[in-house]
Amino acid sequence: MNFEKNLTSGLSGIGLESQGCKSRSPVMWIWVFILLCFGMPSFAGGALESEVSATSPADRLESEEMIKAGELTFSQNCTYCHGYKGIGGKARKMQCRDSFTPDYLFTTISNGKQRGSLIMPPWKDSFNEETRWQLVAYILSLKTLPSCSE
Repeated sequence: MNFEKNLTSGLSGIGLESQGCKSRSPVMWIWVFILLCFGMPSFAGGALESEVSATSPADRLESEEMIKAGELTFSQNCTYCHGYKGIGGKARKMQCRDSFTPDYLFTTISNGKQRGSLIMPPWKDSFNEETRWQLVAYILSLKTLPSCSE
């Protein structure tokens, strides 16, 4: 009942006052529909889905911020096996590799990998999704090093 009272007073504020159930015009119902579908999330303190996730981390892989953050995480956690700036070591060289796809790298970082006796642990429990995408951005940036074009 309170909702109907608020709705009715709100509609009267925009010139769509109600004079009983029988006299409500189709135009009023259109406004009610628009209000319920598009206006209510913002009135309730929520946001529409497109506003919440403007861009996903996968859409920002070439962002300098993403690459720098990924470089820091890589330096702190991955260089023991993958070497400084991915030059290789216990694991294969990551520089100048254009065979990596973002999805492959994200899945491998998240779930780990085993090749023979070499085991890369899964990082999904250690790093949040954003951090794993930052690592992907950094690793993909290693294929554009100046030494790759020589």
